[in-house]
Amino acid sequence: MSDVFTLWLCPDSRHSPENEEEVFKEKNALYILPAGTDSSRAEESSASGGGYSLSASGNGAVSVYDDGGSLVNCYFGMHGREKEGDFTVFRHGGFLCGLSSGNDLLFPEHSRILALAGADLICIFPPADVPGEFPLEIFARVRAMENLVYVVLVVPGSFPPLVYGPRGERIGTCRCGESREKEAVLSRANLLKARKMIPLFDLRKKERYHSITVL
Repeated sequence: MSDVFTLWLCPDSRHSPENEEEVFKEKNALYILPAGTDSSRAEESSASGGGYSLSASGNGAVSVYDDGGSLVNCYFGMHGREKEGDFTVFRHGGFLCGLSSGNDLLFPEHSRILALAGADLICIFPPADVPGEFPLEIFARVRAMENLVYVVLVVPGSFPPLVYGPRGERIGTCRCGESREKEAVLSRANLLKARKMIPLFDLRKKERYHSITVL
């Protein structure tokens, strides 16, 4: 699957893709496909690999396929072209994953609400007409830092995606399998460590926000 980027989701410090059996690794894999990939390719990736798959169509919809290749969710973005939309999260590999599409990335409150809901990873699929107008890499890195989450940015026309950690660090690619070259490891243990070192949500005085008028 040379056109697929694999994220290994490690739920705790006891698990590492280098040391685990192939069955465990595949079960905790999240496959990211290039924007505009045909839906059948995403179905095939999940069914053959045993993990979840994410792909974005031309209209900005992000589709989630489970480990059997079945479509379980389709997200158009809160700030996308569609009139209707709602926050979308799914649990996989011990991570709570949130989705971002349309112009969601440009609004800090979108990622913050996902983080407050418990998201560990936010997968961002901006539309093709956004990248040229905004520094998306900077936006994505800041969203990771201010919410202490992992962020995956899938820019149309560019692959593999960019991955940022909770300290704003760029997560480099590695090679854990025999044939894969496009992959990265995300450790929830490292995520929790970062949240302990920088307890932003403990410092946040949410009671002070109740007096603000919601616009």
